[in-house]
Amino acid sequence: MDGPDAGEVVMKGIPVSHGIGIGPVFAETESFPSEAEAHLVAPEDVPAELKRLEVAMRLAREELAKVREEAARKVGDHDARIFLVHLQVLEDRSLQEQIEASIRDEGVSAEAGVAHVIGRYADAFSKLEDPLARERATDVKDVGRRLLRHLSSSVEETTASPPTRYILVTKELFPSDAARLDRDRLAGIVTEVGGKASHAAILARALGIPAVTGVRQTARLLGGKTTIVDGRDGTVVVDPTKETLERYLRGAEAVERVRTALAAEPALPAVTRDGVAIDVLVNVENAGDVMPEDLGDVAGIGLYRTEFVYMDRDSFPSEDEQFEVYRRVVERAGHREVVFRTIDIGGDKRLPYFRVKDEDNPALGWRGYRISDEWPDMFIAQVRALLRASAFGHVKIMLPMITTVEEVRRAVAYVDDVRSDLARRKVAFAEHVPLGVMVEVPAAVFAIESMLKEVDFVSIGSNDLIQYLLAVDRNNARVANLSQPLNPSVLRAVQTVIRAANAAGRPVSLCGEMAGSYYCTLVLLGLGLRRFSMARHYVHGVGRLIRAVTMKEAEQVARRVLAFTTTAEVKAFLNARTREIFREMGIAIDEVAL
Repeated sequence: MDGPDAGEVVMKGIPVSHGIGIGPVFAETESFPSEAEAHLVAPEDVPAELKRLEVAMRLAREELAKVREEAARKVGDHDARIFLVHLQVLEDRSLQEQIEASIRDEGVSAEAGVAHVIGRYADAFSKLEDPLARERATDVKDVGRRLLRHLSSSVEETTASPPTRYILVTKELFPSDAARLDRDRLAGIVTEVGGKASHAAILARALGIPAVTGVRQTARLLGGKTTIVDGRDGTVVVDPTKETLERYLRGAEAVERVRTALAAEPALPAVTRDGVAIDVLVNVENAGDVMPEDLGDVAGIGLYRTEFVYMDRDSFPSEDEQFEVYRRVVERAGHREVVFRTIDIGGDKRLPYFRVKDEDNPALGWRGYRISDEWPDMFIAQVRALLRASAFGHVKIMLPMITTVEEVRRAVAYVDDVRSDLARRKVAFAEHVPLGVMVEVPAAVFAIESMLKEVDFVSIGSNDLIQYLLAVDRNNARVANLSQPLNPSVLRAVQTVIRAANAAGRPVSLCGEMAGSYYCTLVLLGLGLRRFSMARHYVHGVGRLIRAVTMKEAEQVARRVLAFTTTAEVKAFLNARTREIFREMGIAIDEVAL
């Protein structure tokens, strides 16, 4: 929409990387072609095309190894492991066989085979409901784009030079491009598609580059105009007024002060000033993200998304294949716990080899544990693999999308049957493997006391709980502003679960974006939460906030917050209190810094 000045234009998107960037626009137009020209080849030329594919695969693997090294220098080994996912795609024998089959059976060029198969894989990922899973489509396309560059000139590198300090505007940012970005020259990023869970967004956050996605009218940004990218709330301002520009310049300076101060703080346990220890855990999605050196200052893995074991394949993984992955994860975690969420698919969250009927409203359809309940063979195989892995570390099993107590009881019965069978066969597993549920459906909030009698622990899945409580798709830019973690109704739902779990003596964690939000840290502490599970890059800042307060102070904050009736009141109060704490830590910030 237009701003107060005729020249100022304010646009809204979805924030994916925190911070404020200011500069002229530079447009990037490269993308992955959904189809390459279907150039037919003679039967006698097929072997040559297969050889070209083989060479391109080899060159792409060698190139990725160099990209990973370059990324490691910029953002560290942890975030550079993103490119291990790309290598896994290249090394996926099933993918290569499908490309080879396309070349042989359809008599097309290697370029057409790559475009066709990679496009199909990417399309399958893009239709998944889980944002993390959906963002893997970009990774697959990035790998395909790399292969096409080695096969032909159909995808060219950008040769135009950007300004010295600029805002990058592009339809879609690929991880390989993000790894090459120069933090000293790039002020911000605006894209049409993407999400917080994308590997490009992860790299942008690691590099400290503000980024906003979901901006559909990027043509309005072109022309080298001064543009502001606010990665805190998703605002993009084109041709700002003098007053707007000065306000954001102050904010950018304050954000940098906070970032610098937090980075200087050593990794320490999350213990409040009055000695209350808080468990800070991390969320991960694949075994490559679990390395002992990255877990030094966390209590464990609060959410391991097992559905990624099922992806990039053409059939369900066997029990033994799953066991090997889970065992590797718990061994790397050492003495720390690992909470494995059982497979969370369904609705439009599909696997290429698992066909389900289209649903009018997949978010409310056949998904999560509902599929495991109806496909017990799949569920039992996974539980067997998880229990076997428990002999090598501290395993917990968590059920997603639980709505009723009856579902919990059936799951418990399945798990007990597997335990009995493994014991009878003398297969090693831990004597006690805790079973828990994710609270992400409003019905589970109201049935929490009954559910707690059936399970060992609960975890609040705040992202889905907010979606269902507020009827808002947070990945829809038009309504993303209504996805409000600090909505009083959300906070009361969270309080209900925490109170019930604490009263029952059951551990309760929260594993959504709320856990990593500075705004939410104090109120969650005050509501009685003692286990926070978050993306790795939030651990440091949240830990420092926890160490800066006493439980009494946090409880006072929670009481004040619960007395408010609007999200604006809650946010204003928490904004002010959090700024006070930062000032007490020696970090001077103003109201636009967080």
